Amino acid sequence: MNLPGMSAPPFGGSSSSGIEALMASRRAGDTSALSGPVDARAEAREELRTATKEFEAIFLYQMISAMRKTIGDGGLIEKSNGEEIFEGMLDEEWSRKLAGRHGSRGLAEVLYQQLSRQMGLEEDGPAAEPGPGHIQLPGAAQVRAMVQQGREGAEE
Repeated sequence: MNLPGMSAPPFGGSSSSGIEALMASRRAGDTSALSGPVDARAEAREELRTATKEFEAIFLYQMISAMRKTIGDGGLIEKSNGEEIFEGMLDEEWSRKLAGRHGSRGLAEVLYQQLSRQMGLEEDGPAAEPGPGHIQLPGAAQVRAMVQQGREGAEE
């Protein structure tokens, strides 16, 4: 996704070699990287948090850009190439500022919680506790048990 007149992709892109190494070891069945030093786990958590915020920023950028396309030019003078570049840069900056501002309700935090669980990087302690208003959804086994109970109740 390039802005008009720019050759580099927006949002810079960060090095996620720590996350990639952990995922590769996880796929290979090696869990020693996950039980390694606390610093490595903390670094992987920080890289994951940064990556999820960048993902949310890119998502917001796409949304803002799509919303901008719905607005007609409406002027007598046609937009210049410089104005289009400026609007793209403005949209990018807005998306960066908006990303991660929603606390535990934002896309970045939801992705971080899910991916950290899948990668075995769960944070211990009060930070990992669900906040107020958190809804615990039943697992597949619990849903099957509820459906079976409903069937048995309907047969009686």
